[in-house]
Amino acid sequence: MVQYPLSSRSGDPVNRPTRQMIISRTPFRISFFGGGTDYPAWFKEHSGAVLATTIDKYCYISVRVLPPFFAHRHRVVSSVVEKVK
Repeated sequence: MVQYPLSSRSGDPVNRPTRQMIISRTPFRISFFGGGTDYPAWFKEHSGAVLATTIDKYCYISVRVLPPFFAHRHRVVSSVVEKVK
C-alpha cells in the first residue's frame, strides 16, 4: 500500500491521487419491437409501445480518474473475455 503525506515540507496540502472508481454491471437488453418509440421526441407526437427483456449476459463498465502522468484526459478501453470448458 502506498502512503501519501498529508502536507508537503512547507506545510502546503499535497494533491494526492484519488482512488475512486465506479463499476456498473448492466444486463443486455433485447428489444422485440418498438425499440425506438420510447424516445421523447417520438412518443410526444406518435405515442409508443415497447416490448423488451433482458438476458443473463452483462456489460461491465468502469470509470475512474486517470493519473496525472497520462497526456490525455479520457481513455476508452474494450476487451472480450472468453471462458472455455
